[in-house]
Amino acid sequence: MQTSLPGELRKRLIYHAALQYVEQLREGRRYLGLMPSIGISVLDGVLFPEVPDVHLDFRLRSQKPALTLSDALQIHLLELPKYALPSDSEPITEPLEQWSYFFLRSQHLTTEELTSRLPDPVFIEAAKVLEMISRSPDDRALYEARLKLQRDEQSRLEAAEARGEARGEARGRAEGRAQGELIGKIQLLQGILNEPEQSSDVLTTLSGEELNALLAALQKRLRSRG
Repeated sequence: MQTSLPGELRKRLIYHAALQYVEQLREGRRYLGLMPSIGISVLDGVLFPEVPDVHLDFRLRSQKPALTLSDALQIHLLELPKYALPSDSEPITEPLEQWSYFFLRSQHLTTEELTSRLPDPVFIEAAKVLEMISRSPDDRALYEARLKLQRDEQSRLEAAEARGEARGEARGRAEGRAQGELIGKIQLLQGILNEPEQSSDVLTTLSGEELNALLAALQKRLRSRG
């Protein structure tokens, strides 16, 4: 959240969005793999007083005609002073209003009051984080240690899944090579015996046992010819 509006803010926003985009292109990577760079700044001041919009969306577009060159670079501004707080106490459902209300009122409301206006799960989690920040250093350390434990456990699970997938792929490749060798031998013997050569598409539908049985029968016929 930007609580002051320095004169170079616009250039800083452009610089960081462009830098984030450029840094993706490491050696050996292709342009095709570039992901959009999206900068989001929540402003406690007004950078563009000439328009009433709370949310300003900047992208690479032409002025006339209205053509979009790319959505790869985006800068989103949320100018909080432009947001008019609702006078009622009903739940807020529009996403832009939800975030504006959260940033303006979260420090002044209890978790229960905040989540009654913003019932979406993301704000319930955000309220928990704010509550953690307001705790004593010891309580905060326990909370962060618990989060770290959860992240570490999730990382271990993901690593185990990745290893399992890798082993499965390696096993599949080995099985594929073995099947390919059997099919090659069968087709070779069928050619030597002047028998109709079965296509690979047909042979790949057979099980390993069936392929081995077919290979053994061909080898037997070849030996009997000698």
